[in-house]
Parts: sequence; structure tokens; C-alpha cells
Amino acid sequence: MDHRLSTHSDSQIVLHLDEKFSIECLQYLRGEFAFILWHEARQVLFNVSSMNLPLPRGKRRATKN
Repeated sequence: MDHRLSTHSDSQIVLHLDEKFSIECLQYLRGEFAFILWHEARQVLFNVSSMNLPLPRGKRRATKN
């Protein structure tokens, strides 16, 4: 499934990843992110924040001093 991006927005990438991988798309995202997607057909709200996901082993979140 190839997609042509029509904007320079990161949100377009999230939509394509969700379309192809559903919740599995989280494994392909890096960095800090947050988004909410509504799946009308399934009546499901997909509400994600990278701050609520477990970090890979050996990684720490940045903290404010």
C-alpha cells in the first residue's frame, strides 16, 4: 500500500499508518506524539500519547529540573 503525501504534515503519516496497521502502528512511531482518531465503522476512539506508552528497555524520559 503506497501513499502519496499531499501535505507536509505529520498527521497524514499517522492516518496512513493507522489505515494499514491499526493499533500496531504504534511500533512504527518515534519521538513524542499524541493523537486521537475516531473509527466510525468500529465505533472506537483511538486516543494515544507517547507519554503513556512504555519506553524501550534502557531508555528514560527527559525530566525538567
